[in-house]
Amino acid sequence: MDASYVESLASDIHNMILSAKQSGLDLSQGFQSTPLNGPHIFLNYLFETKKRLRNAPGMPESFRKKLRTANVLATIDIGKRKAGVFALCAMDKGFEEDLALEDVVSGMNPEDVERYAEMLRQVLKADLDSHTSKETGNA
Repeated sequence: MDASYVESLASDIHNMILSAKQSGLDLSQGFQSTPLNGPHIFLNYLFETKKRLRNAPGMPESFRKKLRTANVLATIDIGKRKAGVFALCAMDKGFEEDLALEDVVSGMNPEDVERYAEMLRQVLKADLDSHTSKETGNA
């Protein structure tokens, strides 16, 4: 995975945390951001605490081991189907604390970032291809 992509995504995540903080949200309970909202593709960033996530039903032990105080997950949904869940970042500081960009960068999980980026590329390409073929009559 290109280190510049990981750093760029970390910067986006850091900015989402700062924006949520400036809007007055109670960050100690986590929050959500939805940068892509349909009509068929949904992208959500879930900013969750370890406490809330460790009690989630059906969570594999391998995933639980990655959890830290503050966790950033990404979900990609196609229609009503969950296509993927990715543990992008796990930090030892809470979202309500003074998180520097370096805290986010060091908490990034390059393996999940790579899987997330690849799935997002595939989903967006398939969506673009389906719209292009409809417009050109090649459906």
